[in-house]
Amino acid sequence: MTEPKLTGVFFGETNQGIVRTNNEDSYICKKIWDENHILCAAIDGLGGYEGGEIAAELARATIIRHLEDFASKKTVDLLRDALIDANNEIIRQHKARPKVSQMGCVASVGLIDLTSGIISIAHVGDSRIYQFTNGELKKLTHDHSLVGYREETGEMSEEDAMHHPKRNVIDKYLGEQHLNFDSDSYIEISVWPITGDTQYLFCSDGLTDLVRSNQIVEVLSSGLSISNKVNRLITCANEAGGKDNITVVIAEITYAKDFIGQVNNEDETSMPQKPNHIFNHSSKFLSIVHILLGISIGIATALVYFHFNPLNKFENPSSELQLINEQLTFRVKELEDSINRISKEHIDDSIKRNGNDSLQACKPLNEITTDTERHKTHE
Repeated sequence: MTEPKLTGVFFGETNQGIVRTNNEDSYICKKIWDENHILCAAIDGLGGYEGGEIAAELARATIIRHLEDFASKKTVDLLRDALIDANNEIIRQHKARPKVSQMGCVASVGLIDLTSGIISIAHVGDSRIYQFTNGELKKLTHDHSLVGYREETGEMSEEDAMHHPKRNVIDKYLGEQHLNFDSDSYIEISVWPITGDTQYLFCSDGLTDLVRSNQIVEVLSSGLSISNKVNRLITCANEAGGKDNITVVIAEITYAKDFIGQVNNEDETSMPQKPNHIFNHSSKFLSIVHILLGISIGIATALVYFHFNPLNKFENPSSELQLINEQLTFRVKELEDSINRISKEHIDDSIKRNGNDSLQACKPLNEITTDTERHKTHE
């Protein structure tokens, strides 16, 4: 196969917003290693906790340093390890800086390879990465939150999710717990092919909590320059209330005109791998074990909680019960999804062994494996 002839331009900006008194967001928008690799990220410090901006900056610096130090590793694994390194650095700073011992952040990181024609992604939390190709906006990451999960599965509309009171309750973030480098169930990773002229949008929830997807499409479809698109999206969020910090990074990837026909005519099997999580059978098993463990811990926590806090001590007992019920329901649905996915993959593998190579690869799946909640408050 002829190597893709791609070019890329990129631009990023972060804004304090209207309500907040400081900016806890950070971002990455640069070339790394050589002219053919573009590194972009949206990083959001946890609001409502002192040190959110410190955590976001620690993550940004650690991710860049890790990638520069270990450039020889496979790209998607390298990105995962970079986020694990950032996570553990934040944990180390918890001990070194007692005043910010609760700090943390979420991050969505993408490495665009102009030579191979792929984007590798590592993600945790509720910041997002979108792909915009041929007029279609597609979210490449999963929100690690109950509300985000319901929106993705169609149980909740985008509008309802944007105004849900628990929208900013997340189940994963950098700085929650120490992670081992041989662990692959905490950081969400995926690889996607670049099959045509594409824009990639990296953003914090300060944008998506206030700006609807159709508004994002309108801006990305416009004839504005890349910097004006970034600034226009930030303006849209501020015009809608600007209640949080807003970070927007856009990378525009373009195929050479004389190469587009080659892309369309190539045999699909010779193109880069379709998006898929990097799973083996043991990690699938571990994912189910983690979810089962999460359900068990959730039930045990509820029992202990109510032992020491009888219902008559709550101002609103039904609300407390509803929250616990929602979290347990969320875990059960995750388990069902994991079992269904693994069953489907076993069937697909069986069909492939019999000569059918036309099956579509599975899309990346949400991997929420922890039980600790963290509020990113907007007040």
